[in-house]
Amino acid sequence: MRQHMKTYIEEGTSGAARSVRIMAEYLCALESFQRLEQRFMVTVFGSARLPERSDGAHLAEALARGCVARGYGVITGGSSGVMLAANRGAYEEAQRRKLPVEDYSVGCAVTLPFESGKNAFLGTQTDFHYFFVRKFFLVAYSKAFFFLEGGGGTRDELWEVFCLIQTGKMPIHPLVAVGDEQSWQMVRADLDHMVSRGTISAADRNILQFAETIDIGLNIVGRFYRHVDRIHYDKGKRTIEFYLRNPLEHTVLQTLEQRFAPSLNDLSWSAEQQCLAASQFEFRSYAMLYDVVGTINDLLSQGEASERVIA
Repeated sequence: MRQHMKTYIEEGTSGAARSVRIMAEYLCALESFQRLEQRFMVTVFGSARLPERSDGAHLAEALARGCVARGYGVITGGSSGVMLAANRGAYEEAQRRKLPVEDYSVGCAVTLPFESGKNAFLGTQTDFHYFFVRKFFLVAYSKAFFFLEGGGGTRDELWEVFCLIQTGKMPIHPLVAVGDEQSWQMVRADLDHMVSRGTISAADRNILQFAETIDIGLNIVGRFYRHVDRIHYDKGKRTIEFYLRNPLEHTVLQTLEQRFAPSLNDLSWSAEQQCLAASQFEFRSYAMLYDVVGTINDLLSQGEASERVIA
């Protein structure tokens, strides 16, 4: 019976067989990844085809080392090129710091006829047949996303995450395109073109940020999470919740109410949960929430500076 089911799942071509295979892939990956919910993970996207000694591979390895140094685990597509380089950097840096490699170098490998689909620097590896199941797990457990040089797959992943954030299908996170200006000139041109044609709003440019160096990219993520721990959209209650690392003074709440009215309504602060909640509003892009996060971080940082001066 077990062999029959295995054959049915792996070789079946009917819609029912594929549905079973999709569910099996999803549940297997869910079991493997669930522990990562408690960790700060970032995903690094990039080409599988760049040579090991290319500038893109060196950049990915250095970026991953920087991530682990800041306490971030690294998830990649688990293949060669940029992905292998990022996993190598994360794996070796975790070893050097005596950290568990299974939490710091993670790969979501996909089976392809012309690529190996895996590398030797994975502390945790999960294999996928379906791209769309794999993409879910490349996104679901990460708090930030780095995009390096890549081809159609990398562009597909970039615009999909962009769209998920724009439409509120996932909370806002830092999206950072890393590399020199030439690497991303066409993406910048696409953004400008879409804004000029009215197919995205001007605020949507805030979703994707550009960093010419690794330090700039890592600082973008660090600034985003300086005082904000996580963001949650409660679709049932129609609220947006900002969970903060520090208390929110009443004066800060008043400033936020004045600055973002009427876009954000009924702002309230729960000291017990360290949560700032706002009524969910009707709009076509969630990109303006980046401005809210930036303002929260700026106001709380000013408060910290004032306390230091008084002390």
